[in-house]
Amino acid sequence: MKNVIVLPYAYQAIGAVVIFSRFVLEYNPGTAAYYAIFHAISAFCNAGFSLFCDNLTSHADDTIVNLAIMGLIIAGGIGFLVITEIWQALTSKHLKFSRLSLHTKLALVATIILVFSGTIVFLFMEWTNTLGDMPPTCKAPHGSFSVCEHKNSRI
Repeated sequence: MKNVIVLPYAYQAIGAVVIFSRFVLEYNPGTAAYYAIFHAISAFCNAGFSLFCDNLTSHADDTIVNLAIMGLIIAGGIGFLVITEIWQALTSKHLKFSRLSLHTKLALVATIILVFSGTIVFLFMEWTNTLGDMPPTCKAPHGSFSVCEHKNSRI
């Protein structure tokens, strides 16, 4: 039970620190901390809320912010039980996929399939359209972020 409470807060705190490390370059530290904490919680809870009038469009080229938000969205989407079971598997001496519950296996496999196949389809469809003005190195992370946020939170 302790892991169900501690792990999600720890994950959100780590996400907030990562986001803060980028926001502090644009805002004063107090404002950056507030924005980072708010967006970390919003992403993890799949709420889709943002404090910016353009959501996170102004940070679309920031791969660190995108990966942090995407990680929080995915972790919040797979749920507390899956996070707890993955944590227990990672901290045990016998890390085997076969020892995970059916629920955890299905959540992980479905998430991986949806994110990767969605990214491939999105990149194929939007390579010269929405992503046309971006350098090729930014297209894949932006495509993955677009798929994750459309799948879950709509930030």
